[in-house]
Amino acid sequence: MRDRVSAAVGAHRLTAAKGRAALARLARHLAYLSADIDLAYDKPTAAQYAVFDRLNSQTQAGEQKLQTAITVTLSLSKGPSP
Repeated sequence: MRDRVSAAVGAHRLTAAKGRAALARLARHLAYLSADIDLAYDKPTAAQYAVFDRLNSQTQAGEQKLQTAITVTLSLSKGPSP
């Protein structure tokens, strides 16, 4: 990334100040993401498991409804049997 910014500055597509600011913003954002994912690698809490289980069951129910709708649509699009 630093090379790309340097090339843009060298080609006068970006000022040096804006390039430094962009790299600083990127560094701050990466630090934020690193802190947000919490690199402790701890076992999920009971609450996190509960949320996962609820969302997983909702997803499975939605997938089943979608599959049923697809099957019905395909059977209707074939028309009546001769």
